[in-house]
Amino acid sequence: MRSCSRLCLWTLILSSCATSTTMAPATQTDWLTAVASQNTGPGSTIESNRNGSFSLCWNDSVNPANNVHVLKFVIVRMSDHKVVEQGSVTMGSIRWTGDYVVEVSHAPGQVQLDRAVNTTTRTIDLKKYLDVIGK
Repeated sequence: MRSCSRLCLWTLILSSCATSTTMAPATQTDWLTAVASQNTGPGSTIESNRNGSFSLCWNDSVNPANNVHVLKFVIVRMSDHKVVEQGSVTMGSIRWTGDYVVEVSHAPGQVQLDRAVNTTTRTIDLKKYLDVIGK
């Protein structure tokens, strides 16, 4: 019994240290959940960057007409609750790769996200939205 308690405690400690992003604080979830649901659909996942200045909201659902996964996303600037980026990608994924950098990618064989460089990955730099805070 004692070893089971220790194992559970270690699992809890390790899992809490594993993530580099934070979930949105409870006081902000009501309006943020509403924005996420309105733009990406109900049951959206919401992750904030480390300092909480932006939140990434996404929902991966299956299109019933063709059984293809569609990922819809929005990025919200928390200081003024403004959606600064939004989009969708077929059979794709999205993730934080830095404090102000989000990477959107999709399966090879799909339409390129950035035709100029012929890639299936798009990098969104959110630093450009820091200069306009408070204006």
